[in-house]
Amino acid sequence: MWEKPQRRFLQYILNTRQVLMVITVMVLLLLINRLSLPFKDPLLSKAKYYTNYEFNINNINLNKLVKAVQTYAETKNIKELLKKEVDSGKLISTFAPPVQNGRVTSGFGLRLHPVEKILKAHNGVDIEQSEGTPVHAVLDGEVIFVGKDAELGNYVKISHEGNMITLYAHLKDVYVKTKDKVKKGQIIGSVGQTGIAENPHLHFEVWKNNEPQDPLKWLNY
Repeated sequence: MWEKPQRRFLQYILNTRQVLMVITVMVLLLLINRLSLPFKDPLLSKAKYYTNYEFNINNINLNKLVKAVQTYAETKNIKELLKKEVDSGKLISTFAPPVQNGRVTSGFGLRLHPVEKILKAHNGVDIEQSEGTPVHAVLDGEVIFVGKDAELGNYVKISHEGNMITLYAHLKDVYVKTKDKVKKGQIIGSVGQTGIAENPHLHFEVWKNNEPQDPLKWLNY
């Protein structure tokens, strides 16, 4: 006498699980559809297969569905992390060398100025190379200033993504002008001895969020 009620109850449980499964898959489908991911199309295809299929609880691989949700969450977290790393400048680690085969003769930080003979903050590095040697933009960017300074001589400032600015000083020649778009590795000038300089070299600075940074964090000399 209990056979039919038991069967109906079990069927109710199965139907409830099926409805919940459909809702879960539909929510997943909507979430995936909002993303631009390399695995988006196959995942959508799989989700649509489940939503169009005549549901049998035995045909649903719950582990695969859970894995799909986990993959979505992990990918979203990775994208957010990458954005934070780019914004912080930590991922900008592929500078083209501003000068080929140069030698760093003065590092970043407080130093005894070689000409003025006083302790003075050095906001960049000095890279020694022969006069006339090409100077390259280290990253894609836009020239925001070209000018001349009593100490820096002829110099160029370039703005890059991630609130970063690079400065190239003591140039002999300048081949760019303000508002020019430059590419990574593009020649923007040549090594010189303009301004206050004992010998031909490039004075190179990196600024991040209006704060000077040690260029050697991004350069390999």
